[in-house]
Amino acid sequence: MSHRILVVDDEASIRSLLEDFFEEHGFQVASAGDADEAEHILGRRRCHLAIIDFLLPRRNGFAVAEAIRHHPDRASTPLILISGVFKNPKTAVEAREKYGVEAFLSKPLDLDRLLDTVRQALAGIPADAEADEPPPVVSRSMDVVPPAPRAAGSHSVERAGDVPPPRGLSYGPREGRGRSGPSAAVRASPSSSSSS
Repeated sequence: MSHRILVVDDEASIRSLLEDFFEEHGFQVASAGDADEAEHILGRRRCHLAIIDFLLPRRNGFAVAEAIRHHPDRASTPLILISGVFKNPKTAVEAREKYGVEAFLSKPLDLDRLLDTVRQALAGIPADAEADEPPPVVSRSMDVVPPAPRAAGSHSVERAGDVPPPRGLSYGPREGRGRSGPSAAVRASPSSSSSS
């Protein structure tokens, strides 16, 4: 069993980087390019944590955070906001106070710090079997059909739009959860520092 992380970012290179990085560290990853795709994934699967870009098409990261916080089954999901544009301390404070985010991190992302923040946020949350297995498919006759077994070594990454549809300045972690020691910043792509 492993934790499932939802990555919401409109930049495919950021989504790909985070999918690969977190899979290498034993997590399952679902990804979405905007708020609508994120809600679609969350409507089908439980995610244990969401990493949300602040600047998204149509609705920003606060709108995604608000949708998660107002859903009874997802209200306690740990959230991490990221941005390459909004680095104002007021934005980070609002994210913490209004939406209870674990951290508001800037791009380029320091992946070691992000990983530490994710692990700290998930420390008290048990991974469950639901995150490991796709939900059963209901046939037209309303009989429950068990999910097909996964091939050994198959990846668990979900991308909104795949067929079949999926079945989810740094202000650091909250006080008392910080990490000590220097860590090199990792740039997702040369062009990512000037966008969301």
